Amino acid sequence: MASGFGCRESRSLFLGMAPFVYRGAGKRGSPHLSEAEGLCVKEACLIQKCLARNGSREEKCAEVVNFWRSCVERNEVRLRKKREKEEAKAETV
Repeated sequence: MASGFGCRESRSLFLGMAPFVYRGAGKRGSPHLSEAEGLCVKEACLIQKCLARNGSREEKCAEVVNFWRSCVERNEVRLRKKREKEEAKAETV
């Protein structure tokens, strides 16, 4: 998808989004990313690609931004459930 597009770390002014970064092979991600955001790097790179294609007009990329946000929300729920399960398991031991 975004492999041909050289996404680099950037900070978006779009609705106060957190910074995001494309992590190529052997590269580390931004220390500013939450764990859930780090799992949605491909989606974040699509935002950068959309902005580049549309002359940085953020209104043209709202659908892609919503796609990224839904990815982050899904991962936040999944990670929260995983932590709760691990905590419950630790309490029983």
